[in-house]
Amino acid sequence: MVKRILGNIVFIFFFEVLCFSSQSLGDKIVFFAKKFLGLPYDPDPLGSYVRKKVLIYDEKVDCMYLTFRSVELAFSDGDDSKSLFVAV
Repeated sequence: MVKRILGNIVFIFFFEVLCFSSQSLGDKIVFFAKKFLGLPYDPDPLGSYVRKKVLIYDEKVDCMYLTFRSVELAFSDGDDSKSLFVAV
């Protein structure tokens, strides 16, 4: 219960910070999604990131990883350590 409440507070904090920044959240998501252009597609149905048991695996992408990772990076302004916090 406490973890969920803290998670919601963190989400609201990041949302508020992004709302008042110079770029919209959508623009940031597009910016980071474009960074994945040209990467190989991950054909593993489970996902290489799941099979390797890691949260960040930017060597290959599938549709779900691309979506989640782009949003995580947008919320964290591209900082990997912050994006890991957002992912969890």
